[in-house]
Amino acid sequence: MKAHGFDPSKPVNIWRKPEGTRVLIDGYTRLRDAEDLGLLRVTVYQKAFASETEALAYVIHTQRDR
Repeated sequence: MKAHGFDPSKPVNIWRKPEGTRVLIDGYTRLRDAEDLGLLRVTVYQKAFASETEALAYVIHTQRDR
């Protein structure tokens, strides 16, 4: 990331809850590293889930497939 910047093919995923708050659900380490390097832009995908259970299932599936 230091040499080539943030890889847009590996976005950070956030969950926008029904009341509008946002929760980082995938990409914590990538986001932290980007912040440490002073990168001002990262690729973010905003996901919508009906419930916390659905969001958690997505996160587990994403981690398992990685």
